[in-house]
Amino acid sequence: MNYLVFRFESITSIEHEQEKDENIKVNDHFNGTSATELLKPKIHKIEKDLLKNYLKPEVHHAIELLEFNIVIIGSPRVGKSELINALCGGKKLAETSPSLTSCTKKVKKYVLEADQTKASDITPSNVNFYDTPGLESWSNEAGEKGMLELINETNPVCVIFCASPGSFADLSQLRPVLLYCKDNSIFCALVCTNMWSSNKRQKVIEEFQNELSIFGLQNDMYSDQIHSNIPHKISFFGTGALCTMVNSVEYFDPEMSSKKQPVQGIDELIHGIMQSLDDQKLLGWCNAVLHRRSYWTIVSQKMVGFFSLGLTKLRRYKFFLRLTTKRTST
Repeated sequence: MNYLVFRFESITSIEHEQEKDENIKVNDHFNGTSATELLKPKIHKIEKDLLKNYLKPEVHHAIELLEFNIVIIGSPRVGKSELINALCGGKKLAETSPSLTSCTKKVKKYVLEADQTKASDITPSNVNFYDTPGLESWSNEAGEKGMLELINETNPVCVIFCASPGSFADLSQLRPVLLYCKDNSIFCALVCTNMWSSNKRQKVIEEFQNELSIFGLQNDMYSDQIHSNIPHKISFFGTGALCTMVNSVEYFDPEMSSKKQPVQGIDELIHGIMQSLDDQKLLGWCNAVLHRRSYWTIVSQKMVGFFSLGLTKLRRYKFFLRLTTKRTST
């Protein structure tokens, strides 16, 4: 098993100490950052690539239409709402109707709007979260079919499955979704939520790891924690999936411990997902938007510039004629 070690304090060699310092900067940079902030570098790169082949107004049009959809699967009371709020950096979300198929009536859609107030040359993009029911609601093949239809229609950049240590879920039901995501280059994250609520969390992670082995070799990354000597672990599988534990809100159970357990793993999860997003897929989406636009729409945009230039010249010519007429009459 290969290890990608981030900020591991036990590393003592000079070479590894240098890597440690660099990784501290990386992790500190992403500390407390919301999903929209981490998308900006990717959007900027996409804009630069598109500008090589398209006009700037058209590139901005394509980026404005670019939506980042994230589908979250999980049973009630496993901490989905807390996870969504944590991923959004505490920003207020607008709940909207998915307006998709009839099989998605139980799906809730939340929109994380990009911050329009910050000065930036990068076109802001929104992130849509689709909060869906857990596996136990898939009473028959219709549940699985409905989930695959939702994923197909929303074309998410990521699918997150949540399970807490105290919940029970038959992960064999999730396999068709994982296989679909793998075949369609949709990133998958299996997350053990409410990690402090039970000592069964390691069992959940082991089951996650077994399911994600279809994506490729496992690589474990560690991040030091201020409140603990035990680093936080996040496991990547190939380039298409990860699993980790998180605690989205401070946890306290006097029956288990007199100590309050802090928020943990959110920054690592956000960082892992955003770093794993396929730039080529996002770029392809923008190209598709530009190619699907009608010929006359593109022509009309270009003609606006031409006609505005022509009108300016015409006004100048009329002004010149008026001056010539006045001079002749005098």
